[in-house]
Amino acid sequence: MRTLNYTRQFIVFCMTLASLKAFSQCNDNVVPVITAESVITSSTGVYPQPTALVTDDTEVTLTAQTTVQFSQVENLIMPDLGENLCNYGAASAFITFGMPNAYRYWTADEGGQFEIFENGTAHFTCTFTNFINPNGKLAADVWLEGGYNWTDWQSAPEPNGDPAPHGYKHDCGGVGANHEDWTYYYVSGNSTMIGLGDYVDTYLSLSHAPVNHFFGYQYGSGANNYSPEFGSGGWVIANGNFIDHSTNFSLSGLASSSDFMFKQEYSHYDAVIETVYTATDSCGNTSTFTQEVQINENPGPVLSNMPVAGTQMELCDFINWQPEWVSFCGGEIVSTIDASPTEMISETPSIVTVTCTASDNCGGTSTYYFDVLVWSNGTCGSENCAGDFNADGVVTSNDVNLFMGAFLTSNAQFDINEDAQVNMLDFILVLENFGNLCGN
Repeated sequence: MRTLNYTRQFIVFCMTLASLKAFSQCNDNVVPVITAESVITSSTGVYPQPTALVTDDTEVTLTAQTTVQFSQVENLIMPDLGENLCNYGAASAFITFGMPNAYRYWTADEGGQFEIFENGTAHFTCTFTNFINPNGKLAADVWLEGGYNWTDWQSAPEPNGDPAPHGYKHDCGGVGANHEDWTYYYVSGNSTMIGLGDYVDTYLSLSHAPVNHFFGYQYGSGANNYSPEFGSGGWVIANGNFIDHSTNFSLSGLASSSDFMFKQEYSHYDAVIETVYTATDSCGNTSTFTQEVQINENPGPVLSNMPVAGTQMELCDFINWQPEWVSFCGGEIVSTIDASPTEMISETPSIVTVTCTASDNCGGTSTYYFDVLVWSNGTCGSENCAGDFNADGVVTSNDVNLFMGAFLTSNAQFDINEDAQVNMLDFILVLENFGNLCGN
């Protein structure tokens, strides 16, 4: 029984801006060179601040667009015989109807996974063991596209764009009762199976069946076309060469009608963050670089608009900056933000370390840290600075201590609401602005 409902969360975009400057003569023929790691694997459950270096002989502007995509991962399990609805005689996860009986039935090894992506595609990998020969194995790498619901599937175009009718596969009695709730896919042409153990050197390419695409690869309760369990299944044609070194048996030019059939259970969800850097110099030359960040499973809310390392913000813009979160679970996200300046904020940019924390409906909590260079020309609104009594550019516990020393006096410096007395009303205003950064 499936224990977690999958809700698709569409990709969220953000953009931040940093300027990297170098001055020399313009060269129209040289594009900026972006240097960054192409893949970053984070073991902390959060991704690091996006960082890239740009080299060029003119003034350069670096922009970064970040996307976050979630995917749901499920474990592939051997289907139960259950009522043995198709009377296959054995519990199988892969059946090759066009091969001799010794190679017809295959069981699924542990470790197979089915991954569902937000863009309507899916992917599964699984190793199968021959029912008779435990040292004869096939490793499947299957890509699925489409991801149609039942209403859309009935009129979905074929992969080449041609119109075609569609139905659902329910060879075994009773398995199609929930077909209106299934998801339907096409098997992609880059799907393969390779031999392992005694079957090494076997290579099979998989194509969708039937050729008229009337049926799809099905996902849902009873969708494996074998039993009423939650899982997936589909009809494919396995094409290629099959070799069994243990018996010196081989088949060349194989084209076997075959079926996948799985029981599935929710495992976890993943998030992949992709940042596309674009560098443009003063001559109009542009280059791009794509960076992928892979983080731990079940990461909780993901911060989608973390500024690039080296980003400069004017104080007012920084005060108004808000984190943008995306979550696999959806629902309301509870978020907090804190900032720690290293020195007084002035016209000279200084480093401010930002801490963003959020929790979501899955019970996950994420905390991100990043640095921003903040500067001020002194024009930021004074309401953000109420309580900065020592004029160091931030409302901290030092200001609270100064305030408490003047509590219940008429000291005008600490009478924020100007009611002629330093009292709790003023203290509330201090607390409201605690942590705020202020211009000078």
